[in-house]
Amino acid sequence: MNTTFSEVYVELEDTLVLKNTTATALSIEVNTRLVKVLYACVNLGKPIKLLTSTKLDPYAVLRKVRLLELFEEIVHLNSRESRTKQDCVCEGSLVIDFTYGSGADGSGFNKSLCFFDMSSLESFFENLPRGSALEIPLWSEPPNPHGVGAEALNTDYGDFKLRDVLREPQTTGVPVSKLDRELFVRCRQRICHFLQYSCEKYVEGNGLLLDISPQDHAGAKPWLADKPGVVYKTLGLDHGDFIGDITRYNEAIPAESVSWLVCCEVLEHTLAPWHATTECHRMLRSGGILLVSVPCNFRIHGPLPDSWRFTQHGLYHLLSKGSSRTELDPPLFEILEMCAMETPNRNLWPCHYTVVARKVG
Repeated sequence: MNTTFSEVYVELEDTLVLKNTTATALSIEVNTRLVKVLYACVNLGKPIKLLTSTKLDPYAVLRKVRLLELFEEIVHLNSRESRTKQDCVCEGSLVIDFTYGSGADGSGFNKSLCFFDMSSLESFFENLPRGSALEIPLWSEPPNPHGVGAEALNTDYGDFKLRDVLREPQTTGVPVSKLDRELFVRCRQRICHFLQYSCEKYVEGNGLLLDISPQDHAGAKPWLADKPGVVYKTLGLDHGDFIGDITRYNEAIPAESVSWLVCCEVLEHTLAPWHATTECHRMLRSGGILLVSVPCNFRIHGPLPDSWRFTQHGLYHLLSKGSSRTELDPPLFEILEMCAMETPNRNLWPCHYTVVARKVG
């Protein structure tokens, strides 16, 4: 049986959601077992499309159950259309439609994998080779290697050791691994390239460039030699042209007085990074550029505290909302570029991110 597929088609009614009709109301229940499978497909990078002939409003139903954003496309066939579901499915797809019944023939679906009941669908995914497909198992609870009560669970984690953080905080004197030495070199290399590239592309004309705490690297200054109109200043807790805290209001720096702001390897060391992005927004002029870099898969390091690790999802929210924005407020920044430096042989765990953002408003 071919186990590859390019995209996923899902029926809504009696598949993704189950209708329960009473004498007074219609209620919708989500098929949570199927949702697990769909998010496994998301991990695989497969586009998911709703293909339905339901009489319900699919958009209203998906909004109600908070699954609308899961689908890249919604194909709603009504009774007046000549198209069938088979006409809409691309070759080599995965089709999930329980309205046909478990004994149905899927040969009309253009050489696609068809599943017409939940059990066969789960069996298909659970029997795929681990590592080649799913990033997460489909079971709800951790597997019990002994098949008996929880008291018999295996507590041998192999090379993974538990540390009592309260007794062994490991704030000093911890040897640096070979991998972390290489990650440090590559991250510093990436920061230099990012600043050189960004200064060449975004820094031009006259204005103030404020660099936040460039303690153990040169910051943006080396890339400004041929930009005489740019005034370079730094802000730090105990050193720099301005002494201050990026997570607090800095009276010495007027609002909208900065044209470019560099915040490299800083946010992870703050206790409240959302206050930092809010203060960056205050200092930058309208349309000003913010350059950010942060580690992700990297060891705890100084200067302490080393408080946070950010993914692309956290960075989106941090730069959009800051400390006080609601869903109704416009974003603080428009993200122009975001790059992740991937960790070798470890998917979905980047070692470093860089972001270019423009102040909105």
